[in-house]
Amino acid sequence: MTRSAAQPLWMFEFGEEYDVPPAIIDSLLADVSWHNDSCPSFRMEFRMDPASGDDHDLRLWVGHPDADQRDMAERFVVNYQPWSNAPVPGVTVCDDGDVYAGDDPEAALKAYGVAAELVTAELDRRADVVRQEDQAW
Repeated sequence: MTRSAAQPLWMFEFGEEYDVPPAIIDSLLADVSWHNDSCPSFRMEFRMDPASGDDHDLRLWVGHPDADQRDMAERFVVNYQPWSNAPVPGVTVCDDGDVYAGDDPEAALKAYGVAAELVTAELDRRADVVRQEDQAW
């Protein structure tokens, strides 16, 4: 099956019944939905961690509107996974990496924005430290 240029990736991978809210579609987050995942997801790209060379993945997951047809308890989940041993301080996460879990898309986007600002600021700070160390050599 081939995706048309007009069809959103999330719809191609999961079907229109997932009904991703316009607030998420219209946000600056990229649709990175993949059929091997349990539901559509959206994220922004962060710079690579200059201290470790690793990626930081902050993702907004959109579960099925029908709670009986989703793998997660809440409809919207913001999840943070630092793929290094240096997570960003201040990004409050539960044991499973969730920053937000609930049924309000606006609250999910707000939680995403707060966490994204913290991740961006910390990665910028780490880049400055690496630059200063390089200049000291």
